[in-house]
Amino acid sequence: MKNIPKRILLLFAVLVSTVFVRAGNVEYLTFNVNGDPIVIALAEHPVITYTDNTLHIKTEKETIDIPVNKLSVTAFTETTGIKRVDISGLKIDSGSVCFMNLPSTSKVIVYSANGAEILSSTVDNNGQATVNVDNLPKGTYIVKSVRQSVKITNK
Repeated sequence: MKNIPKRILLLFAVLVSTVFVRAGNVEYLTFNVNGDPIVIALAEHPVITYTDNTLHIKTEKETIDIPVNKLSVTAFTETTGIKRVDISGLKIDSGSVCFMNLPSTSKVIVYSANGAEILSSTVDNNGQATVNVDNLPKGTYIVKSVRQSVKITNK
């Protein structure tokens, strides 16, 4: 009976975390069982319950039972979007690349992996230029200003 509160707390943490994570860019819930990952797509709307020392995970495609004593790690995996990067004079966040402290009227240019110019933006009077890369097809791009270049991958 001593372990019941601990197990209930574990189940509650997994369920609450799943609810909060769906609001972000996270797409997968990963359970590490005896060193082997079990990956559940959140798009499959997993329902997680706990009975008899076992986590029961039911999705639209499958049902998985994991004994709690075999569970070692639970993690959420982010696989989409551009991750936030803070470099002096550069911000990459939420699908946009913003260069700061640039000479007015200079350009920021987005190139495809094969070198073709895809997008460009003129630096404003405040020394800033932003290009939105969120709508570009999946792939690798080079974003270049007069001061620096960055390689991004749009997933």
